[in-house]
Amino acid sequence: MFEPVPANDGNELSNAAYEGDTTKVKDLLDQGANANHQRFNDGVTALLMAGQNGHTEVIKLLLAHKAEVNLPTRNGTTVLMMAAENGHIEAVKLLLAHGAEVNVQDYTNGATALFVAVIKDHEEIVKILLAKGADVTLQVRGGITPLVAAKTKPIIQLLEEASTRR
Repeated sequence: MFEPVPANDGNELSNAAYEGDTTKVKDLLDQGANANHQRFNDGVTALLMAGQNGHTEVIKLLLAHKAEVNLPTRNGTTVLMMAAENGHIEAVKLLLAHGAEVNVQDYTNGATALFVAVIKDHEEIVKILLAKGADVTLQVRGGITPLVAAKTKPIIQLLEEASTRR
């Protein structure tokens, strides 16, 4: 999880998004805040902060102000990965509807939104991602696929069914 940082150099928007403060986010955007500002230390954006916490109204505001839905952090994490990891179904749906790419792999381990949803046992999100074309064969470092990482029977079944359709 990414945490707020001192409010300087444009980080106010990310911090407000983290908190789900739609009023402050709207005010900052209306005052000209850059919806795609990335924090210097890690490349985190306001959209990622809103997505990881499931703040759909903030996500909508940021997207309306041209926030890039696929802009990764310095380690390649995307907002879709964070929303999927944290079980935020509506945020995942919203991001996908705005063009979030399902098969992006992070730079650290090669994890995808599907992989993190699988390891966190978020069955509904796994279903959504598979319906949007998530690749069940993409491996993280060490050659582990989502099917190998799956722990629950319903998710294993979903992944096996998706594998046979490939």
